[in-house]
Amino acid sequence: MTAHGYSSIENKETDEELQTRGKLTITRMRRAVVVAFLALVLLTVSFVSNHSSFTQTQPSSYLYSAKGLKRLRSKHATAEEGCTVDVMIFRHCEKGNLRSHCTPEGLRRASYLSTLFGSTPSSRWPTPLALYARPPEGNRQVMREIELLTPLSEKTGLQIQSNGYEIKNKIDMVEDIFQGISSGEWCGGVVVISWKHENIPKLSNQLGCGPLQGCPSHYPVHEFDQLSSIRYMYSTPEFSSKKNGKVEEHPIWTVSGSTQYMGFDIVREDKIRKEELGGE
Repeated sequence: MTAHGYSSIENKETDEELQTRGKLTITRMRRAVVVAFLALVLLTVSFVSNHSSFTQTQPSSYLYSAKGLKRLRSKHATAEEGCTVDVMIFRHCEKGNLRSHCTPEGLRRASYLSTLFGSTPSSRWPTPLALYARPPEGNRQVMREIELLTPLSEKTGLQIQSNGYEIKNKIDMVEDIFQGISSGEWCGGVVVISWKHENIPKLSNQLGCGPLQGCPSHYPVHEFDQLSSIRYMYSTPEFSSKKNGKVEEHPIWTVSGSTQYMGFDIVREDKIRKEELGGE
């Protein structure tokens, strides 16, 4: 009896231990499921967040550039086949701690920029046909955009067009540029713009050049050497009609953008200046 009773108690305790272990196992499994579910939720939220930020920023650039292209193509073009026009957008010169004007280094950059344009074989770019710049606006009356182009204006005799072309009214400047492009007056030429850096991507978009065309979607905060170059080409591509299968021609403007750099090096410029002055 005693042995039988002891055995029953031992079996009973073993059953209880098994039940306890089973409950612990189930609890751990539930916790693992909850943790896995929370991890999946976090991954989903992260993906949606990144995806939504992409869809909120990138397509807006595409949309703006599409509107810019549509605006240009709506102009009555009198340009000839193969006409090309290059629009170059520069950031204003260095500002440092100055409130409204260029630093000494920035003024040196402006002088250097004027040497890059000309009609000689050694010139990097041809003499521009038009100069545009953001005008002084607001309480600060910032002059840096105009100061960047002043040496080039003095060299070429071109007036810097800025009146009425504040950032909020930049679409008026875009319309004026598109008029010059579509008229054919600027074929083979270059147009130069000096602008505020954070607004350069938006301006490029309104000029019909977004990320799809090669223009960057942002401008680095501490970068002054970078520029956006936009090329417009008037060509007559062929299209096959869906109705009758005939090949049709429709002249249109195509746009392509690129990022370039001025190559300004103040140390090199100091060396050249010293040599010109006869120094060692």
